[in-house]
Amino acid sequence: MRVRIVPIDIPIVWLDTSIYVKLAKLQAGERIPAQDAERLKELVSCLERGIAARRLICPEGDQFEEIEMGERLVGQGRRVQAVLSRGIRFLHRLDIEQYQLARGMDAYIFGQREVVLPTSEVITPSDVEQQLEEPWIVYGWREPDSEEIERRQMRRQRTLADVRCLRARLRAEGITFEQHLETELRDQKEAMLKVLGDVQSALETGTEPHLETIRKYATLVGIPLRIWKDKGGNPPTLEGLFRFMESDAYRSLPYLQIRAHLWADILTGGAEIEQGDVMDIEHLGAVLPYAAVVVTDRRMRNRIRRLGLDHRYNTTVFAMADIDELLRTLESL
Repeated sequence: MRVRIVPIDIPIVWLDTSIYVKLAKLQAGERIPAQDAERLKELVSCLERGIAARRLICPEGDQFEEIEMGERLVGQGRRVQAVLSRGIRFLHRLDIEQYQLARGMDAYIFGQREVVLPTSEVITPSDVEQQLEEPWIVYGWREPDSEEIERRQMRRQRTLADVRCLRARLRAEGITFEQHLETELRDQKEAMLKVLGDVQSALETGTEPHLETIRKYATLVGIPLRIWKDKGGNPPTLEGLFRFMESDAYRSLPYLQIRAHLWADILTGGAEIEQGDVMDIEHLGAVLPYAAVVVTDRRMRNRIRRLGLDHRYNTTVFAMADIDELLRTLESL
């Protein structure tokens, strides 16, 4: 099924979290490689000119957890985001996923030939032009304590270990990209069935489900099922929702396609999985379809280009090593 992204009037530029972190270090007076510093200064200058001329915007995303991993630079990192975003931001990636899901349901229920995804639904505030006219913005954040940071780091390490284990198993079994791509496209349904089983097991034994199980149920089952019912899905049950999830209207949704292709490539490919890959995939799955320009790391740039995701969603993807071409593209917007 065709997917049509309806852009807003001003092109969107998406920056990888690592760029904000390096900018925070640079502005805090910390040492970074001279070449990196020069490239960052050129990029920021170009972005600021484009923003001032209303030729582009640079919305922030929900990258706060990664920025907050460097505890001493939380404030500086947030300030960098505030200055470049001018108070414009993407919705949280889970909210973007739910908006796409709802639009896919519309196409399925009403027999439409395309899924229409307005960019205005996932950017806030909706009136970008007016926001850019504001002389100042109010920007606040809560700095996490060291215990919260430690919990996040442990969670990230567990996730990375699990993903590396999965990759080793798939490669040992000789699973191909195409085979695992299909698995990834079905993964949401499998995850839903797993959490439903966990809840049912707890109820049958008379025990209270674990808090994490309740959270997963709400995100994976409760919210999609509520959207399905509100949209008039037939039947208004999990059976009906699962039928939708087998349809082209669902399987063509950008967040699903991007994540499935990137994960299939990483898990069956030859390159080792790095710490930032997990969150990069989450962010890119949400924002890549809406952005005119995406700046990410070299490995992810190569992966996106090789998979043709940049052409599919009409975006241009760069790494900081492409600084000259990147600057020319930004100036041409």
